[in-house]
Formats: sequence, C-alpha cells, structure tokens
Amino acid sequence: MSVGQQSARRYWVFAACALTLTGCSHFQRSTRVDRLLLFLSPAASNSGGTRTLDGFSGTLYCYRREQAKSIPIQDGQLEFQVYGGVLSGAPTTGDSAESHTPSQVLRYDASELRDREVVFPIGVAYKFSNVRWDTAAVPAGDVTIVACFVSTSGETVRTQGATLTAPK
Repeated sequence: MSVGQQSARRYWVFAACALTLTGCSHFQRSTRVDRLLLFLSPAASNSGGTRTLDGFSGTLYCYRREQAKSIPIQDGQLEFQVYGGVLSGAPTTGDSAESHTPSQVLRYDASELRDREVVFPIGVAYKFSNVRWDTAAVPAGDVTIVACFVSTSGETVRTQGATLTAPK
C-alpha cells in the first residue's frame, strides 16, 4: 500500500470513529422531530338519516429544523388527540389543547406507521385514510384534532389544533 492510500485509509477510519463517538445525527436511528405539518379532511357517516362527524383522513409530515425534506418516524409514538368543540390559540398559549383533556386519543407506534409511509420528492409523509373515533367518547358537533409526536425520551411536539366542522 502506498503512503497516499495509507493516509486515505487512516482518514476514513478516523472519520468513521468520530461520527460514531459524536453521534452524528445523520447516522442515528432515533427520531428528533422539531415540527409537524398536518392536512385533514373530515369523514362523516349517515346513521338514521343524520349525518355525524366521526372521523378524518389526512396526511402528516415531520420535520427537523436543519432539513428541508420531511423525515420518517423511526421510534416514538404518534398521537391524534380528539377534542369535542373548537379550540383556539397556539399549542402553548391561550385556549389550547394543553389546557384541555382530549375526548379520545388515537395512538400509533413507529412500527405501525410504516404501512402508512409514502415517499414523495419533498420527503416522507404518513397517509391516514378514514380514521374513526369512538362517537360515544367524542361529543357530537365540531371536533378539533391535534397531532402529537412523543419521542422515546418523552419530548412532545404538537400541531396547532385543526377544527373539523360537523355537517349541517
């Protein structure tokens, strides 16, 4: 092996060790999510001639600050918190989800999300089609949905509430 090849080999071995020891985020398996983006549409059923809001379909994107494309969820848990009525304000101030108890929480572990994962040019998204909640637990009328990512370390990232209007 030439001197140049030895130097290159030492460099790559050193770089691999440094990345392993410093925990380069590109190579870590854990998910750090800084922001969630949720798009929803309501789902209603027709029982006894009365249309009732009882679910949703939607797409969720997860982001890190330093990345332009959305990222996959590799660990942790995703929750959809369902609130009866309209909540206003940001997730940390005012009449927000944090100051209320949800009527129902729908939970998905990271392993359950793989079947919902869709890869787009803008990154990874999670598709939720026809997700239903327990109509006995959630009051009839308008409903607010808040998506939350809970990391394995307990950190929580929330969307602002998205209100679905009940059919008239």
